[in-house]
Amino acid sequence: MEANMKQRYAPDFPEMMRLCETNFAQLRRLLPRNDEAGASVMYQVNGASYQLTIEESTRYTTLVEIR
Repeated sequence: MEANMKQRYAPDFPEMMRLCETNFAQLRRLLPRNDEAGASVMYQVNGASYQLTIEESTRYTTLVEIR
């Protein structure tokens, strides 16, 4: 086998899930307190406006639109 051959990518699923959980926990702090579809909140940062809207909320997932 050639010494410079690259190993095949092997995803680290537990690490990816930890990253997703951390990202969602941070995002959750910015979302509206009620989990109802249609609830939204708006932020202004350095002259830019951001609107976060809950599109769908179920027991294990929340679909969020960021504009």
